[in-house]
Amino acid sequence: MTGPDPLQIFFLDLDKRTPPRPLFYRIIGRDKEGAIDRFIDRYRTEATREGLYFHTPLSNPPEAQIQKFYDTIGTNFTPTPQLAVRHLTVWMGQLRPAQREKVAHAMGATLEALRKQNHANDTIIRNTYIKLMCWMRETCSRVLMHFSDQLAPKVLYEGTISKYEVYLLHLLHLAGCDVVFLNWTSDETYLKADPHSAFSTPVYNEVRTEPAKAVPSPTARPIPAPVPSAVPVRPRVSLTRPGAAPSTGAGNLRSSLQGMGQTVNINGWAKDADPFEAVLLPNSRRSTAQPPALCNLFVFTLGAQSREEYRNRLFSLKNRLASSGKTWGLVENRIPPPTNEEIALFRDCNRSLTAEALAEQLASRLSLPCGKLPTMLAQRAFLSAMDRLNEKDAGKLYNQGVRLACWMRRYGEKLFAGYRAELQPVFLYYGTINIHELTLLWAMAAMGTDVLYFCPDLSVQATLGTNPLIQDARTIVLPNTLPVEPFPQHEERVRAATVAYKASRELDQILYTDTGMFRNRQFTRSVPVTLKTTIDEVGILWKEQAQFRPCFETESGTVKVPNIFAKICGVDGGDMESYWDRIQDMITDKTFLVDRIPFFSQLCGTKAASPDRLRQFVHNGKIDPAQLKRASIYQYAYLPEDTQDYILEKIQMMIDCDILKSPGKDLPIAALAVLLNLNQALLQAIQAFDFTQHIPKLMIIDTTENVFSLEDCILTAFLNLVGFDIAVFTPTGYRNLETHINEDSFEIYQAGDFVFHQTAPDFKNRKRAGGSSAWLSKLFGKGRN
Repeated sequence: MTGPDPLQIFFLDLDKRTPPRPLFYRIIGRDKEGAIDRFIDRYRTEATREGLYFHTPLSNPPEAQIQKFYDTIGTNFTPTPQLAVRHLTVWMGQLRPAQREKVAHAMGATLEALRKQNHANDTIIRNTYIKLMCWMRETCSRVLMHFSDQLAPKVLYEGTISKYEVYLLHLLHLAGCDVVFLNWTSDETYLKADPHSAFSTPVYNEVRTEPAKAVPSPTARPIPAPVPSAVPVRPRVSLTRPGAAPSTGAGNLRSSLQGMGQTVNINGWAKDADPFEAVLLPNSRRSTAQPPALCNLFVFTLGAQSREEYRNRLFSLKNRLASSGKTWGLVENRIPPPTNEEIALFRDCNRSLTAEALAEQLASRLSLPCGKLPTMLAQRAFLSAMDRLNEKDAGKLYNQGVRLACWMRRYGEKLFAGYRAELQPVFLYYGTINIHELTLLWAMAAMGTDVLYFCPDLSVQATLGTNPLIQDARTIVLPNTLPVEPFPQHEERVRAATVAYKASRELDQILYTDTGMFRNRQFTRSVPVTLKTTIDEVGILWKEQAQFRPCFETESGTVKVPNIFAKICGVDGGDMESYWDRIQDMITDKTFLVDRIPFFSQLCGTKAASPDRLRQFVHNGKIDPAQLKRASIYQYAYLPEDTQDYILEKIQMMIDCDILKSPGKDLPIAALAVLLNLNQALLQAIQAFDFTQHIPKLMIIDTTENVFSLEDCILTAFLNLVGFDIAVFTPTGYRNLETHINEDSFEIYQAGDFVFHQTAPDFKNRKRAGGSSAWLSKLFGKGRN
């Protein structure tokens, strides 16, 4: 498109368009004749008056709003269009039923596009759903109330855009709004979310500069349309702050801050001092310089020695800080995003400035109400942090700068209230962290605050990586990893280790670390490795411990258990006595023997829950273990927690993997009906299974024409994934396992002639005939017991 005429369709009612539907255009740059400028001026006026006008980034929904969403909707759900209708009914009750249906359909299509174009997993889909729901309620509800078959409200987004804002525009368009995305220079950020231009029609123009005339800056963003018959909106007035005029170039503020003279000594004075003690020292005991430098701590403590000791030290530190006279603050597990009120101070900054000038303009607005020195320290630290971001994209730099400035102002205002250089404030951060929060910690340390970061989970090291910001910190890594629990609110009961206990643990480390020796039940997790063997090897390996089998391996606390899954067809020479002898030889005290088909009822109880009761525990093919464990139908609560988790993990693995043929969408329900009803003997065998030693076994003798039921195959597949050895003796050669289990999941051996009309003997009371068959001797190893 090169001219303005096609754009005039935006100003027609829907029923006068061909086809009669809303539009989504992406306009990049301007034309030389000024037609685009004139179109945008008119469209912006209508969007401001009757729709939505976005010209600065949307903030992430605050924690309080997300919690309100959970309080309203609940926490256990998987987004679907049908569910979205119900959620919109309670979350945005002002929408009419037809509007709810349309918005829900738009939400479903938007999430599906996110899944396909960005390969989003279920967690990303769910988080995006919550973010879009919060944004719609907070900023878009009036517009969504006013679309109709004749009217498409106008939405304009001007500037650099994030991925999730693109998806919000896509949702608004599908719901019935006209949408225009405008960027005067590039659509690079837009294309990260919509690389194939599937959502919008591009309009590229030859002039890639902003108009000379500045666009008016509203006081709030976005600006919703007023409801009909509402009081007319008063003229908008731009907010200004005294002494906060935009900087015209980089260097003015930097120069004044460089000459302030106050230095900050991070960690150099403390050397290897215990941070739990050093943080309590006044500045006079930290600095010997005249005038004294600001001496502070920047320490990361990762991992723990033991849970009780770790949590008691944190609790003691909190109490000692409370009585120390220092101002201090604690952030636990993520920092809430800036609020709209916090962002307002930085909204009208000029994002077209150079990186240095933009950082200086943001810094000029970063003032703390507690005095000139704290403000100058904060501004200097902010500029240093911005220099280290090394971000080239102007939009991202602005977003990161505003976030950091808002956070520094939020916590600096509290920590530096009544500031005295003798008592440096203390900022504690506990839990998981991301790069933006790490930048805040660095900036707070750079302005002279004691910063102590604690995370007992050593996996956080992957997040921290080799980020340059942590090079200025002292990092203490303790040997054990623990889950991140809430910050301790009371002292833990302590168990002291005796000398003998410590010696025993040290001996354990020597004997059972990388030596090939294993402590009883040393591991709580396993991965099955079903062996592809020759017919000879089945008998050789049948009674071998797991650790002596090929492919046995331990890695990161998990055991790879080599197991056997075999179907043996036929009888050598038809010699049934020798056949029964060798089967009898294979039976061990860990063998479950079944000889009737179907057989699942022999290993399961008779009180399986109904499918309707089980559906509530499955969401999008995934079992909800926490919800299931709380249910009255759950019968495994008496088992150790590790065993319960192991069983539920293997049930989910059986559902997810391709071991069953065309299982259908009701497989999770059928699996739960069978596998939540295992008998006590089978549960005890799973609990007692030591993954490095003898392997429990399922032996099935099938002499009839009966095929395996789906329930039989679910149970068999599950026990294979648990790690059981499984042998199915089929003298007839008939199909059984193959009815529901894929043939590449087990090995089939042809051992001899097919024999029919047999019945398995009572092996407990049977006396061996003493004979031997050549093929059975070869198969099962002659003379092995």
